[in-house]
Amino acid sequence: MAGLDQFAYDTSDARYAFREKISLKTELWGFFRNNVDYNRGISEGNTPFFFDNIGNFYNNIKDTITLYYLEAVTWTIDGGYNWQASKYFDLMTRLNVKLSERLHISLSGGYDIENQKYRDLVTSTRVIPMGGLTVDINSVHDLNTGILKSADSLVDYEFGEDWVSKWHLRVGHVYDYLSGRFLLRDLMIVKDLHCWEAKFMYSDYRKEWSITFTLKAFPEMPIGWATYQGFYFEGFNKEELLKESPRRY
Repeated sequence: MAGLDQFAYDTSDARYAFREKISLKTELWGFFRNNVDYNRGISEGNTPFFFDNIGNFYNNIKDTITLYYLEAVTWTIDGGYNWQASKYFDLMTRLNVKLSERLHISLSGGYDIENQKYRDLVTSTRVIPMGGLTVDINSVHDLNTGILKSADSLVDYEFGEDWVSKWHLRVGHVYDYLSGRFLLRDLMIVKDLHCWEAKFMYSDYRKEWSITFTLKAFPEMPIGWATYQGFYFEGFNKEELLKESPRRY
């Protein structure tokens, strides 16, 4: 593919921009895929606007290799070279494993060729051991030092067939680098009250908690109490509600 643009300005400036792209896509054996893309863009001539030249100069090639098995496993490796900057792109790899609807694992990392160091290993795991229960675990490892930089988890559990027994719980934890422990980050408990819904929330990060009651017919008008604002009713302004009524006579 190729394209040529000609620009003329009231200031008598003129320039042109040329771009080209060559792609080769290969798929073999039912488990191998390879995409090679070469991109180049140049611009010549004058322009009164600086931003007209942004993004017009590039010259690079990228290659992406993918190995896959149905929708269960996908492994990609990509890299390339930037002639415009005379630098290699990072060599990156990603692995997605979906063994079933109840287990999904994703890993990504790479290698910085120019600085000769590994990129962070990012992992993500979702487990659904039973209906209504979902567990998400994420982490970031520094492969150069072997240090766990960050991690978090979220447990989401909803159970109960009717409003009498229906509950919804969410518990989030985050990894504290200084103490080397997982600490409670967020907590949410929701109880179905037939026409109403009660929600309790706690944030350890902000050291705040709140409790709200919401009429299901008007979800945009909750009433409740929170440590950062006290009693509130979204449908009314508290100052206007408590202000003395005007005298009519």
